[in-house]
Amino acid sequence: MCLDNFSVFIPARGGSKSIKQKNLQKIDNLPLVERSIQLALKRFDPERIVISSDCENILNIGNNYNVELHFRSEETSGDSATTESAVREYLLPKKLISKWLILIEPTSPFLSLSDLNKLVDLCNSNNDASCIYSVSEIRHTKLEI
Repeated sequence: MCLDNFSVFIPARGGSKSIKQKNLQKIDNLPLVERSIQLALKRFDPERIVISSDCENILNIGNNYNVELHFRSEETSGDSATTESAVREYLLPKKLISKWLILIEPTSPFLSLSDLNKLVDLCNSNNDASCIYSVSEIRHTKLEI
């Protein structure tokens, strides 16, 4: 299985409308962005992984793992900026040699290595697809106070 066909993009702004520095919030004493990096490193080499952020603290975490760092501009790091705008800003000046760009969002901390492996297998077995994404059913529960 050729992993040269893959690059991983982890978008992690420093700001947030609702949760201050949400990508640095911890689960099991590990920042969300670091969980994403560690997951990506279980499958990909550090030079295939990029952290995109406007926050020095987040970029320093990425630097500790020797992944590529992308400092986002004001335009792609504000509250109205989209993930797509950050991806575009990163990709436009480059000649990406990967067929697939995997987006791992730190705010999806329960993504597993099994999920990542299934994605890679699906990408490798599907020559006609240009995009693959995951969805899951939302289960609403009634909260009684």
